[in-house]
Order: sequence, then C-alpha cells, then structure tokens
Amino acid sequence: MRSGAWFSVLRRIDRVLLDLTIKVIDTIRSEKLAKSVSDILRKLENAVQGASSCFYAAGLPLVQKISVICQKFGNFYASGWVYDFSFITFLGVLQVNANKTFSL
Repeated sequence: MRSGAWFSVLRRIDRVLLDLTIKVIDTIRSEKLAKSVSDILRKLENAVQGASSCFYAAGLPLVQKISVICQKFGNFYASGWVYDFSFITFLGVLQVNANKTFSL
C-alpha cells in the first residue's frame, strides 16, 4: 500500500477478493481461489520489486558517500553499509520522497 501498488496495479475486484480471503478464510482449499489469489499476489510482487529497485538505485550513491565519510571519522563498520540492502532502500525511499515533496 505504501508504494501505491495496491491501488495502481490491482483492480477493485482483486482488492476485494484479497480482503475477503484474509478476513474470512484461514486455509484456502479451493483450487480456483488459490490460483486467483496467487495471480493477484504475483502482480503485487512484480510491482513492489520494481519500486524496490528504484529505491535501491536512488539510495546506493547516498550510502556510498555516507560510508566514506563515516570511515574517515573512524567507524570501521561503515564499510559494510554499502552491502546492506535494507539501509540502501531506506535511504532511497527518503531521497525519492524528499524529491516528490520539495520539487517545484
């Protein structure tokens, strides 16, 4: 939902089907329902992966700069930050959102 994929990628009927399935059913026994739910989840997964790679691309240069600066201040662990996917993605989300918020 945070990336916007819930509304932009899924049709209303897909969202309703997932919501009802989560609220009503503990275990999916119907083959048709399982196929429908897996198709919907595949759509969401593809959309989120695309957004994630965008955030990664935006965050990697920031992490590299921050890592070099922190290493100069004596933080020996900062060299590993360039391999931390979560940290890179986090900074990418901040960067992308800052650009959306403050662009004129």
